[in-house]
Amino acid sequence: MRGIYHLPKKVKFIMELDISIIDRIYPRKAFIGGRIGYSKGLIFKWLLIKKITNWAYRTITELSGISHQTLIRRNQQFLQHQVYQKFFCHLVEEAVKQELIYGVKVAMDASFVPTYSGNQEIGSEQWNGFKKA
Repeated sequence: MRGIYHLPKKVKFIMELDISIIDRIYPRKAFIGGRIGYSKGLIFKWLLIKKITNWAYRTITELSGISHQTLIRRNQQFLQHQVYQKFFCHLVEEAVKQELIYGVKVAMDASFVPTYSGNQEIGSEQWNGFKKA
């Protein structure tokens, strides 16, 4: 197995990010027995890294030491409880507080990003001139 000596800057940024908000967004249920397991914040960081790098779960498992099943299960829970959306809203609020974002509304354009299916999706046809970018 080849070692990873230089992690991308975006991975280093995520690893240094304060994720303490996750425990408030998705609070822990009462302990009902068994092993406590990994913290939600740690798993959230690794799932964010998976999303921004598009690495396979196998790669994330090897780097983090967290089992594949745990990552899949927690990702499903985060999706069900809209943790990713709530965290994004928190990031936007923090950016507004620090005056990194001005104004009342924020618009994001991802029309140049290829779709999962590779087909023209409803609502994306002829959106702007950057579709072919």
